[in-house]
Amino acid sequence: MSDIDFTSQWREFMVGEQTSNVKKSMRDLFEHRELSTKQKVDRLIFERVLTEGRKEDVIKKYPQYAETIDTFFTGDNDPSGNNKYLAKMVKLLDTDMENFRKGYAVIDQVPDEQLTNRTMWDTARRIKNSVVEFHNMSKYMKGAKQSTDINAYKSLFDLQKALDEAEKVKDKKEQEKIHKAKMREDADRIYQDKTTLVVRPQSEDASCYYGQGTKWCISATQGKNYWNDYTDEQGAIFFFILDKEVAKKADDDNPNYDSRYESAGKIAFVYNGDHLDAEQAWDAYDEVDDQVDGDIRFWYEETWGEEKTQAIIDGIQESIDEDPPAEMFNLEEAIDELEEYVSGLQGIDWNNEEGGVSLSVEWNEWGEYPSVDVNGQVTLYFDGYDSETASEDRDIQEVIETAVNDFSMDYEDMDIDVEYGNGRIIVVLNLQCQDCYANEDNSAARERSAEGAREFIDNVDYTWGGDDFEQLRSNVYDALVAANILPLAGFHLEKANLAVFAQTLEHFQVNSDEPTVITFDYAREKKPNWVARPRLSDKTEVDVSRLSDFSAEKILQQVDARAQEFAKQQMSLDFGDKYDSSPTPAPTFPKHNFSVALKKNADGEVFLHLSIAIAKGDSEEDKELAKNYLTYLNDHYDTIIKAFTEELQSSVAGAEESEKLAQSRVQSGEFIKTTLDEIEEAVQGIPGGDAAMEAVNWFRRNLDTMTPLERSLAAKYLARHRGASNPATTLYMSRAGGDTPAGWYDSLKRELADAGASQIKADQISREMISRLSEQVRQRVRQVIKEKLKK
Repeated sequence: MSDIDFTSQWREFMVGEQTSNVKKSMRDLFEHRELSTKQKVDRLIFERVLTEGRKEDVIKKYPQYAETIDTFFTGDNDPSGNNKYLAKMVKLLDTDMENFRKGYAVIDQVPDEQLTNRTMWDTARRIKNSVVEFHNMSKYMKGAKQSTDINAYKSLFDLQKALDEAEKVKDKKEQEKIHKAKMREDADRIYQDKTTLVVRPQSEDASCYYGQGTKWCISATQGKNYWNDYTDEQGAIFFFILDKEVAKKADDDNPNYDSRYESAGKIAFVYNGDHLDAEQAWDAYDEVDDQVDGDIRFWYEETWGEEKTQAIIDGIQESIDEDPPAEMFNLEEAIDELEEYVSGLQGIDWNNEEGGVSLSVEWNEWGEYPSVDVNGQVTLYFDGYDSETASEDRDIQEVIETAVNDFSMDYEDMDIDVEYGNGRIIVVLNLQCQDCYANEDNSAARERSAEGAREFIDNVDYTWGGDDFEQLRSNVYDALVAANILPLAGFHLEKANLAVFAQTLEHFQVNSDEPTVITFDYAREKKPNWVARPRLSDKTEVDVSRLSDFSAEKILQQVDARAQEFAKQQMSLDFGDKYDSSPTPAPTFPKHNFSVALKKNADGEVFLHLSIAIAKGDSEEDKELAKNYLTYLNDHYDTIIKAFTEELQSSVAGAEESEKLAQSRVQSGEFIKTTLDEIEEAVQGIPGGDAAMEAVNWFRRNLDTMTPLERSLAAKYLARHRGASNPATTLYMSRAGGDTPAGWYDSLKRELADAGASQIKADQISREMISRLSEQVRQRVRQVIKEKLKK
């Protein structure tokens, strides 16, 4: 048997060795058909010869792998049972081993026998595993658009890629099976016989599964599916009736053709909280999604008969009773909640001096369908109107409408009523909710009505309530004063007087645009319509926001203390009993309306932003206190600016010294080494830690050869990764960047560009740097290999 050359002499063997009288070809012997006993013996002989012949041919060609073939590729390790894949498996092994030897030849080395054998066994084991997987996955290969012929794959890598694609197809098919099973589980089966199926889908997937072939929007798989819109927003439940007998009644070749049943093979019956009677659904739709009669008896009693019809109706009713639709939206409760909500809004307020905002929430008795009715009113009172002195050049209604529309254009349906007389002008804005009306008689429409009401209420509160009411009233008042219809009065008059007071302050600019506040801003010199802030320093690189820890109050108090001390020294001189020797105390610091900040412009210049506000609600004592302090700040302008400048310079110097010290630690390598140690500690023993340590060791090897710019970049690069929640997920080597840490190459190019190098120069320098570092790595690798080979 061993002398048989299977590939060239099988026909000769077939003629001489078959035991049966009927000669069979190779193909016939492999076909699964009823065989006689002798033919079965022929088949066994052939399969044995085929198996052994393939093995002998391969060993004859690759005698050096004979032991490996017996150990890894034949017997129980052969998934085909007849050495079908043996030739390809050994060829793949031979290719990998040839590449292995070539790799050592590059460094003028020859691997020892022990290393060669270990590599061969590892490779053979991987090939065996891949071929077993290929055999088991053959039915998925076509679906993955991969060849089912193992000889089509040139390398083990190509084979594994194909297997990965086949695995995806397998996973997808298994998921589809699970999905279909789940879809069936997500439906309650109400009734089933040979011709009729009644189900209640409980999910969108189940609706799509049982609604296949229909145009129901709740079963759509292309475009938007409205299942959640019906079930969640309208509280609907569905029963699908699928009936073969009813579908046949609309067949053209049916002698009893009835057009009534066109598209009635599947009908979806819809119920909700207002419609719980199984016999008469709230709504129904045929296969093409046309709305049809919801009476079940109308559709089926003639076909089913009374007994079956009643059984199905009872089954549907039992399902509804056990698991009813969500309760319909309670509009009365919603109105009560909206009324309570309105009462808690701080912006909806009223007083008899200025007016206010009011809202009413009621049941809409005039609409076609139940809904909420919300009306808002904004009322403005203006006293001081005198028809004898008021200008008649402008129409009061026109002046007020212009001022209101300039304030807000949010309400298209807003009526403005104006009344005037008896020393008062009354303005009423009537606001109507347009989104509160229901256009249908169902739960979803009533809920939308309540939602529209809530949104309207919030908009009224946001647009007209609280401070916005004050702003509106101020706008209308200013317009009436400008038109000489009303005289200046109240806080408006007070603001005008404060603006006059501001003219006496050389170093303050006043802002009176806000309706309830007048603000005084520290200025270098008074300018019309804008403020030139006091400049504390020229260009600085320091972030002045870091200096916010020093207190403006403390600086100003130090200025006060120095002024007091100087005054005491002056008053200690003997001017006689005629003069009061006690110094005048500095005014109290007005904390509640005081603000100060340092801000830097685009040129790096630092300015002092200091302001004091006088508000409408301040007491007379607080207003007087603020005015006194404004005068004090104005009179000591030079001293205050000098104190802030000195503090800024001191802080900047400290910050620059800290930065200098930090840079010294970076350039000495101390900071980088410490950061590397911290990263190493953080990634020890966690997934990805080994990959992160490759990058850490890369920096340690190359730190001494880095330029100052590279060290600065390394410090920032490593600090960023150290600050990550898990450095093992962010720090690793990138083969695309010349065996450098991921992102290092691009960061270096940006750093060079920021330092003034052109892009071409940056690319050139960074390539040189990468090449230099990579060559160091290669030399180290060669050294390690030589050391190991010597051992």
